[in-house]
Amino acid sequence: MADAITVYHKLVQAYINIEQKDKAIETVERSKARDLVQLLTNRDLYPKGNVPQEIINELDQLRRNILYLEKKLQVVFGKLSGNSDDKQQQQRQSLEESWKQLQQELQQSRQQLNQVLKEINDNYDSSFSLTQTVETIPFRDIQSLIDPGTAMIEWYVTRDNILTFIVSSHKQQPIVVSSSAEKLERLEEWDKDYTNAYRNQKNQWITNLSTRLAELATILDIDNIISEIDRVFENVGGKCDRLILVPHRFLHLFPLHALPLSKDNLLIDRFERGVSYAPSSQLLKLTKQQHRPDFNNLFAIQNPTRPEAKPLPGSKLEVDKIRQYFDPKHSIVLAEAEATEAKLNQNIKQLRSAHCVHFSCHGKFEPKSPLESALLLADADLTLYKIFKLDLNQCRIVGFSACETGMTLSSNEEEDSSLPSGLDEYIGLPSGFLYAGSPSVVSTLWKVDPLATALLLNLTTTFSLQQLLSKIALYIIFKAIRVEILIIFLPYSLLPTPYSLQTPSGHARNKLYQQGGCKQQSDINNSDSCEANLLISHNYLFPHLSRYLKFS
Repeated sequence: MADAITVYHKLVQAYINIEQKDKAIETVERSKARDLVQLLTNRDLYPKGNVPQEIINELDQLRRNILYLEKKLQVVFGKLSGNSDDKQQQQRQSLEESWKQLQQELQQSRQQLNQVLKEINDNYDSSFSLTQTVETIPFRDIQSLIDPGTAMIEWYVTRDNILTFIVSSHKQQPIVVSSSAEKLERLEEWDKDYTNAYRNQKNQWITNLSTRLAELATILDIDNIISEIDRVFENVGGKCDRLILVPHRFLHLFPLHALPLSKDNLLIDRFERGVSYAPSSQLLKLTKQQHRPDFNNLFAIQNPTRPEAKPLPGSKLEVDKIRQYFDPKHSIVLAEAEATEAKLNQNIKQLRSAHCVHFSCHGKFEPKSPLESALLLADADLTLYKIFKLDLNQCRIVGFSACETGMTLSSNEEEDSSLPSGLDEYIGLPSGFLYAGSPSVVSTLWKVDPLATALLLNLTTTFSLQQLLSKIALYIIFKAIRVEILIIFLPYSLLPTPYSLQTPSGHARNKLYQQGGCKQQSDINNSDSCEANLLISHNYLFPHLSRYLKFS
């Protein structure tokens, strides 16, 4: 695998050297989030012809169940083959029995799937197959994902330098900015220091967050990149008012939209229509093909009661606030002791028909076994491998008011031994819900205080939240939340960081308005590309981060 990654790096640089920069970014895309791209591509393969709906439903169910069993087997295999302590040795017999049972279930499901395929091939579509070769996304298709007022920044971290690709509809080739080897070394050291502080020195991490992000902005040369974008748009007499960020490897873990610029504002302040993220351009294209016209049905999990977990005091207020924007006859809320996996399965039809799914609960990310990353229900963990089995083909957006739900493997040698160094795979809770069918996921990058969402949802009373969400617009407001998305949308709370802004008294809200911290702008029309914008002044919020944030 390491050799293959090196080949990609050399091929990308070779294309840059001969001025075929479009081929360079196409090669970059071939190495990004490949597993998830393949999964989503195969998920959406259906036979041609007049195939009965019950056969299609069975096909869908078996595909999801087989993936779930395969992922669960990976977890069990990891526990069986790992370095076991005494407690794990005692559990080995149970794990071996589980392994055998899962193998049997997987074999049965595959046999059933083969029977369904045979029926389809014999009677409806003789050429239908469950797999398809994923073609490299051509540069013209990458450009087609962005409108004339949008630019895309796509990073590629090699073993020699940091490559930054700038894409717009106004140039036939991407602009490429190459860093020095020294900048790459600084980035790797910055990542280690940031990660170590977050895991082991939380108070220091909070205190130094502003300084750390300023250093990251320098390493990534963000001012120069924005100047390059400005020059492109000035040459055509236009203005760039929207930015899409496509990170690479450990850059997925950082709030890049909050990078400070030299003119004392943040990156997000520069773009009136917002800053959004995508794991790759190929995934952005796949999710743009999903159409979700309806937005009436809500399915929510609220503060699951769990002995070892702290209660979430703002959870009820938060969910009640969201619920009022949906049809009460088609809204399901599983709260506290009722927020169990058993109840979720009993209401699986309502979950499948939900247009918005919201989790107000505890969450966890497991870097050594990411398939065991989970949302914590009252009776069980809703793990990543279980999420792959869900069917959310009516869902427009999934929101997590839960800790660390946006974290993914970073592909660092010292941190993620389960992922080869240099490999970019998007493995975390968002990937499960993207596969389940939601084109958009709102998630958090670290542990945050639960009262924040409730506080900020109180500030949304003047907005038609359903109207804004139905336009699928996004404005990520500041650095303490990261929104993992594949298309642009506006999350439930229209104000900054619903999972991070914290005050027990409402002082922060009053202070924001008194000092001009909030500026609201709505620009909605009936076109497909319309967006709703909310601008928050980071000039006030950023210097006062430690005053208003409380991390648990």
